[in-house]
Amino acid sequence: MSSITASLEEELAETEEEPAEADDEITAQDKVFTVLCAFGRLAGEAHRLAEITKESGLDRYTVLRSMKAGCKLGIFEKVGHGRYRLGAALAMLGMQTTTACTPDPIAVDAVLKSLSQKTDGLTSYYSASGNHRFCLDFVPSQRYKMQRDWLEMVHLSRSLRTCASGRVILAHVPPYIRTKVLKEPVPDGAGPGTLDSASLEASLEGIRRRGYAIGREECVENWDSIAAPVLLGDLICGAALLRLPSKAMPADLTPLIRATVTAAAELSLLCAER
Repeated sequence: MSSITASLEEELAETEEEPAEADDEITAQDKVFTVLCAFGRLAGEAHRLAEITKESGLDRYTVLRSMKAGCKLGIFEKVGHGRYRLGAALAMLGMQTTTACTPDPIAVDAVLKSLSQKTDGLTSYYSASGNHRFCLDFVPSQRYKMQRDWLEMVHLSRSLRTCASGRVILAHVPPYIRTKVLKEPVPDGAGPGTLDSASLEASLEGIRRRGYAIGREECVENWDSIAAPVLLGDLICGAALLRLPSKAMPADLTPLIRATVTAAAELSLLCAER
């Protein structure tokens, strides 16, 4: 028996006795994890017991006991006005997950260099982090030079509202993160092709269906982009991005799309190997 399983059973045993439950065949740890998954599906950061109970499909007493046990273990925290939020123990698990989703940097660089050589473009790997993205690696184009201050690019590229890579990640994050991003303002200095919130939201289903996104001057004026998701199962790890000057984009994007999607698939495999 694992230490966390033992701890959960001990904490649940210490909670006050409640009326008999109809789901006795479900183990103590199953109940906590069911409540935890329900919590993750709810929008926002803090929730009342009634909301969690409704989403979990369990009865109120089961949820209450699970929340008490979870609070003692740091899985949940009770905040003001009878609300609960996720605790520090889950932040630690999140850090471990992020590490598991970060592919080997040398292998990433090789994939990006290959994509750049095939397309003559600037290539990047963006890591998903909550409602932001961060560039972990990039390979400059040997043919085209971007005349843009890199500090400004760092500012622009954090947002999931800009660029094909931002929209690819946004299409795969949980709904509550998506809602939060759609309420954010467009970063100052973004390209003229940046989509408004309604158009941005409308584009996401097509991105999930096709497996890639095309950006037209969304992040940088006179530069277009193609991006594909890097996934570990259903979990979005990041995005592979190809940037080219708008004037260099061919009428038929099929070869560029295929190359970008292939690079993203290779990066996904690298994530799975960690």
